[in-house]
Amino acid sequence: MYGIDLHKNKERYFTIGDNKHQKFAFLALKRKITVSKVAPVNLDSERLKSEKLNEAEISLHLSDNQENELSSLLYDHREAFASDKESLEEIISHEFDMILNIERPYPPLVRRPAYPASPKSREALEIHLEELLDLGVIRKLPVSLYIDASWDGLGAALHQVQIINDKPLEGPICFISRQIKPTEARYGASQMECLCLVWALEKRNYFLEGCFFEVIANCTTVNSLLNMKTCNSHMLSCQIAIQEYRGNTTIVHKYGSIHKTEDGLSRWPLPNNIDNPSYVPEEASPQIPIEGISVTDLNTTFFEEVRHSYTQDKNCSILCQLLTKDCKDNSLIHALDEIRRK
Repeated sequence: MYGIDLHKNKERYFTIGDNKHQKFAFLALKRKITVSKVAPVNLDSERLKSEKLNEAEISLHLSDNQENELSSLLYDHREAFASDKESLEEIISHEFDMILNIERPYPPLVRRPAYPASPKSREALEIHLEELLDLGVIRKLPVSLYIDASWDGLGAALHQVQIINDKPLEGPICFISRQIKPTEARYGASQMECLCLVWALEKRNYFLEGCFFEVIANCTTVNSLLNMKTCNSHMLSCQIAIQEYRGNTTIVHKYGSIHKTEDGLSRWPLPNNIDNPSYVPEEASPQIPIEGISVTDLNTTFFEEVRHSYTQDKNCSILCQLLTKDCKDNSLIHALDEIRRK
């Protein structure tokens, strides 16, 4: 119970409980408290939180200012979020670099796989892929890779069937070419065609990874490369290089008279330099430095003295006798010094 005396004395004081002798005075604050500015509330930002981010979990450890800053940041980049009224085509992708401030071994949360392998997650992923296919964001249409090689260069063209006016028409995606290197000029015709296939798959693997496609070439050797059983080292390296595409590709032979587009790319190729996106650098052979050369001219007298010195040494003489025998001679072996027997 608090008692406050406001009438009997000029000084204002209050007491606590029944103790009337202990008095507590009121202190006047010299600093005036005034409300000068109220932080504005962004109604659009609050609407974003309530409509599109209503299922998001914001950490409870954030202060009010931190939560407001986060809401403002999300509102500034609101185009990255899609609602149920927007199609999947309107989702904008963002790339960012993440630098970890921890060292190995990483905690379990960081080491989690990118996609959970549960049946429910796989089913949801398949449904999502089918939606993307229906919308045309990703296409599941036939792809063809045309290749050709000549003594001037290598050429390749990547084509895909496209639906134009409700009709499937094959159209080009990209063309690549380069001049051959001096070391490749020694290859035969079949080796050159196989080299062109390996080069085209390497330079356009991001188009072909994970899809089924046809390789069209005017060389029958390329057609049998995957199933070739006896081949030289160069053809074997080409065979190994394309093994990862074995289950996804079919190699088809096409006569050279109708193989025109790729024939022009290989006969008039782009220079093989860094300005060419399909550039392949020349592999420099390792250079072993020569530290010095020593030339000595010895006459026959020197070699005679060497032979004579061998006969004077007991161990060398016994070793020479052992080398001339057809079978093992234990008596000669025991005649050697102990260190030589080992």
